[in-house]
Amino acid sequence: MHALASFSHNSGPTDVHSRLYGLPCGAGKLSNHLPDTEKVHHQLQTAFGVLGLQERVGPKHKVIGRVVVSAKDGEKSYPCDSTFVRKSHFMIKPVGGPPKRAPKVNHKIQLMTMPPESDDQKHVVRALGT
Repeated sequence: MHALASFSHNSGPTDVHSRLYGLPCGAGKLSNHLPDTEKVHHQLQTAFGVLGLQERVGPKHKVIGRVVVSAKDGEKSYPCDSTFVRKSHFMIKPVGGPPKRAPKVNHKIQLMTMPPESDDQKHVVRALGT
């Protein structure tokens, strides 16, 4: 399994973030007809990364995404909802011919580990190496 994390920063406290996260912040709807909220923005950003990583590693490997928002007094972590991981949400067109696969990388680096969803979502463990 492969994981992709999307990081965002909020200058306010986590309770304000939680209260405002799903509220409209713009025109009401995005061009793909989804609600214009910070939550949807983060889900789409992460989903786009998941789609790119899935394309890179191939269909035999599961790819999951996570949104991590740091705030003044802590962090919040949200799983990437699979309903956002659809190419139909994005305008994806090859530029200058068919897309080329990047060369395979032989080394693996674990950048971070995420707590299980059941844990308190305020803890993110950063681990470099291996």
